[in-house]
Amino acid sequence: FSFLYKFLLKVFNRSYRQSNKVVSLGNNMTNQLLLKGVLLKNIVTIPNWATGDLTIKSNGINKLEKEWCLKKGIKILYSGNLGIAHEFETIFQGIKLSNLLPEELQTIFVGFGSRLDEVRELSKKMPHETSVILKSYVKASEMPFTMSLASMGLVTLRENFSGLVYPSKFAGYIARGLAILYIGPNSEISEIINKYKLGFCFKNGEADKLSNCLINLNENQNILKIYGENAKNFYESNMSSKIGLKKYYELISQFL
Repeated sequence: FSFLYKFLLKVFNRSYRQSNKVVSLGNNMTNQLLLKGVLLKNIVTIPNWATGDLTIKSNGINKLEKEWCLKKGIKILYSGNLGIAHEFETIFQGIKLSNLLPEELQTIFVGFGSRLDEVRELSKKMPHETSVILKSYVKASEMPFTMSLASMGLVTLRENFSGLVYPSKFAGYIARGLAILYIGPNSEISEIINKYKLGFCFKNGEADKLSNCLINLNENQNILKIYGENAKNFYESNMSSKIGLKKYYELISQFL
């Protein structure tokens, strides 16, 4: 496997260097491409945009509240792949240290992946049985309902993955006006969140700081609405499909 990895790495790096244009999802990924020998003039930055129904059912009764036995209070939503690039120990430890009841805070995981079993085991160690809710992927038609449950969208990244992975769920959350809870190393996402006040950022392992934040939010949730509005505005001004498609059109037009 080591030989195969090194061989493929050389092939990919050579392909990057010989390409006329390489699409980067952000500044950190651009830096990684530069390290591989790609010329800056050959790199085009086009962020991911959100797909599907971008509306949320913010008014009326949400059928999932009863089906999933959800309570009032803050809802943290993780929607998507639970894969090798993601880290979950910090969020679980932060929830546990906050000592908030399910009536005050619940975290909902909707998805599956290679780390689902790990998340399931971590959830079993929580002091309150319904503090964490695990659900399989929902139908695309139900996305407006799952997103409307959330007070915040959770984005996590393991150490050393900054620049290699740009979680697409980030765009999905902010497109729907959700504040972001980011846990991971310094990255372009954390820079955007801090600069434009889209939510809260914590390093891997900062469970104590995360716990204090959750306790404070339980006492004052108005900031989540403000950050949610900021998120929606940032998405529409910088990451919408209209903006991304225009950049791809301009890129392809250069070779026609």
